[in-house]
Amino acid sequence: MKNSKRNPFTMTALFVAGALIPAFVIINPFRAAPLRPWGPVPSIGQLAYHKEELSAFIHFGMNTFTNKEWGSGKELPSQFTLDPAKLDTDQWVGVIKGAGFRRLIFVAKHHDGFCNWYTGLTQHSVKYAHPSSQVDVLERLSRSCTKANLNMGVYLSPWDVNSPYYGVIAPGQNEIDPWPYNNYYLGQLKEILDPDNKKYGNDGAFVEVWMDGARGKGFYQPYFFDKDFLKEAHALTTSSPAEVLTQKYLNYPDSLANLVLKTEETWLGVIKAFNQDIVVFSPVGTELRWPATESGRLAVPVWSKTEPKKQRALYIANEESESRTAQKYLAHGDPNGTAWSIPEADTSILASGWFENSSPNQLNNKQVKTLKELGDIYFESIGRGGVLLLNFAPNINGVLSDYQATRAKEFGEAIRNTFATNLASGAKAVSSSYRGKNKKFAPANVLDGNYDTYWTTDDGVETGSITIDLGQDKVFDVVSVQEYIPLGQRISQYKVEVFSNGLWEPFGNPDQQQTIGYKALVRNSAVTASKVRVTITASQAVPVVNSIGVYKTAVKDFEIMDDEAL
Repeated sequence: MKNSKRNPFTMTALFVAGALIPAFVIINPFRAAPLRPWGPVPSIGQLAYHKEELSAFIHFGMNTFTNKEWGSGKELPSQFTLDPAKLDTDQWVGVIKGAGFRRLIFVAKHHDGFCNWYTGLTQHSVKYAHPSSQVDVLERLSRSCTKANLNMGVYLSPWDVNSPYYGVIAPGQNEIDPWPYNNYYLGQLKEILDPDNKKYGNDGAFVEVWMDGARGKGFYQPYFFDKDFLKEAHALTTSSPAEVLTQKYLNYPDSLANLVLKTEETWLGVIKAFNQDIVVFSPVGTELRWPATESGRLAVPVWSKTEPKKQRALYIANEESESRTAQKYLAHGDPNGTAWSIPEADTSILASGWFENSSPNQLNNKQVKTLKELGDIYFESIGRGGVLLLNFAPNINGVLSDYQATRAKEFGEAIRNTFATNLASGAKAVSSSYRGKNKKFAPANVLDGNYDTYWTTDDGVETGSITIDLGQDKVFDVVSVQEYIPLGQRISQYKVEVFSNGLWEPFGNPDQQQTIGYKALVRNSAVTASKVRVTITASQAVPVVNSIGVYKTAVKDFEIMDDEAL
């Protein structure tokens, strides 16, 4: 039994001078008060995603074969001309996992409505492609991810320009009947996410659902994200259920007759019923948010929290992609937000576009991002407290081009080699102060490699510094700083300095040294210095830092020059 001796400070009462005194009046000078969370904190699924850092998108489907980015929905299943014998999802997974990505999000249905799995809800799917091209792509990919134990997510576009249920006018009414399409979408979620069938996902499980906010101009269809949106739908329509809304529904199986029923199920309710820890990307204040850019680069400051009601109001007002106010809110988050919200920075490894819609022999090296571009994206997404979702696009043969595979390999190796050696390992850390002078909160914790130990200060002390003594001059160009976000995001301003040639000098761009969140990666042209100092100059509550690292970039494309403003 650990520490079997009785601690006098934990006794329920003490006998002092003939009287019983409650123990809580006895102060232990060696114990500091435990630290409480500040504001919202990440869920299990959100914290896991922060730690994974890198995620891969896969855009593949009808658009790959029609040379379009956004399909019209009028395409025919026969236009999907994939040769199943050439489809190599093992190659996709091998490239992605080999480059260090720890989850893969597959576009099961884009806005054109074509389904990359054997759905029973529409004939607009791979199941009804030409007999020589019929293959359940989602199932094939799920097998590959299960074999490699790679986490899976699914992108399922709410906007569907092919579905006859989308935005349908109720018979005898002048208004949208929202139930048919919402029930159709619920059916698609259930087909894919139900873990009992073990057909889709990594061993039947998904870690993320991506519900794109795009819904085009001139289209209106209420979405049943949750009960609040369901209430809105009830208020919008007074039409009564009917077995069949219009004649065109008769072309679909009888099993779809229940689509007109006014179910009380919601999209998020169904998703969470299958897996409470799954994270959802959506425009309505769920666990992940769009940071108002598809460049993959986050704008400083970056708060991993928002106010869901405000985010929803912006979405309902159809301002998300148009209003500067909405864009700014999504880009920066909310320092006073009540919900943890990860900015998921998405971009494509292609120089432009999401789908690889040329022939396999036409792709050349100029059509993929350079390693320098990818390096800057990495440092300006993960290095600003977010996660990076990098898109890959298989070609018409169902494989990733050599150029994408090669660039991914270079990218992964550059990251691994850059962070393979922490030059602060074995260094000494001192701080301006630490909580209760208790070793549990001492500065040495930022160097011990344990995610769950940290440095913090006494209540009311919201500034402070940690100095890392490297023991000798070392050459480096990256300093990593992490907040312990299980206790919330707190820091709003900091600075990094290095001790070189007997003087303290700024390191990195001071204008960018604002929020930290899960991780801040501060870059500078290479310096030779013996000490690093991180000073917290402003914080919403006592700062909590669990890691500081010092690194030298491994490739020239990850370096920055003196005149580069980052």
